Amino acid sequence: MTKADFDAMNLDELRRYVLAHREDVNAFYVYVDRSKASGRTSPSIQAIQVGRML
Repeated sequence: MTKADFDAMNLDELRRYVLAHREDVNAFYVYVDRSKASGRTSPSIQAIQVGRML
């Protein structure tokens, strides 16, 4: 799946894709970026972001 395909998905569709394709790191980062942009972050995403900062 390409970046363009991710852009065509809404946030819920992208979340389902990420959960079904956990090995797709690029999709995960697109999901995190779009979640942050929409203000829809979860505690687990925030914990991952803090972990990257350490």
